[in-house]
Amino acid sequence: MKNIFIVLFVIFSFTVYAADNASFAVNGEKVYSPTLTGSFILYIMVPDRLAGWSGQLRQYEADYIPKKYQTLPMLGGWQKDQPIDKELIAKNKITKAFVIGDPDKLSERMDELKSIGMDVLVIKAYTADEYISLFRELGRQMGIPKRGDELAAFGEEMLNKTRSMVKDIPDSERKRVYVGSGSSALSAACLDALDTAGGKHAYECTAVGAETGVSLEKIADFNPDFIIVTNPVGSKVMDDPEWQKLTVYKENKMYAAPFGPFGWLHHFTPCTKFIGAPWLACKLYPDKCNIEIEKEAKRYYKLFLHTDLTDKQLNQILYRYK
Repeated sequence: MKNIFIVLFVIFSFTVYAADNASFAVNGEKVYSPTLTGSFILYIMVPDRLAGWSGQLRQYEADYIPKKYQTLPMLGGWQKDQPIDKELIAKNKITKAFVIGDPDKLSERMDELKSIGMDVLVIKAYTADEYISLFRELGRQMGIPKRGDELAAFGEEMLNKTRSMVKDIPDSERKRVYVGSGSSALSAACLDALDTAGGKHAYECTAVGAETGVSLEKIADFNPDFIIVTNPVGSKVMDDPEWQKLTVYKENKMYAAPFGPFGWLHHFTPCTKFIGAPWLACKLYPDKCNIEIEKEAKRYYKLFLHTDLTDKQLNQILYRYK
């Protein structure tokens, strides 16, 4: 298979852009995002301030979101198949827009939002560590700093605990991992959470978020100690007889990262790595695992997704491919 090198939105520093440096939504206005990632982050921050969705929810996403929020207006966004519904935005008197990205690369799109009377906040963040700062800044801008600090504190706690768990593992003993992204898991991804979890990529990585198309034969050539599939759609390969021929699968060292509603290691919502990184470290080094993943997962879902997981739901999330 011809290799395809894809550089996703790589972020080098934490940057905030807000018109006139003013507080963004101090009066409790509802906020719109033209991307699904931004919409979900607003939902995490405070669901009742989410103006509407920018795209259709997948079933595995909707399953964890109450009906009252599933039925928020479909406002469209920057997807080609669902452009921004400017008339509906005007009808609903939505004047606040939040975007995760690089303001230097989004000037034309920001102009589009401003042309319909929107005050635009852009925060540049991509990695899990950068999302700690994102939550604090978004909370400040939206006039709910305690909520932002609460989310950021969980992220700091989990990432620090994970790093502490694996800090004494020498480089020669760190597990080599193939991280499969994409709907077919045939994109070798550069995952920042893998370093946090004490592993290393079984192939050359140039930058966080980079992906290279590969084949099953190439994955076998990498000879990884573990395979981790990050995309919820790609997790179907766990049932594929061709993948099951791989030595790693036969040795029970191939895992689909938990998901519901988002993949715990998927680049789509980096804050899921707050719980995904410790989960990964415990899979790579079970003898060093000192974090109660089930307990922390329930705390994460309560804090971030406003839901109390039942034991049945938790088992489905963690052990669907046991």
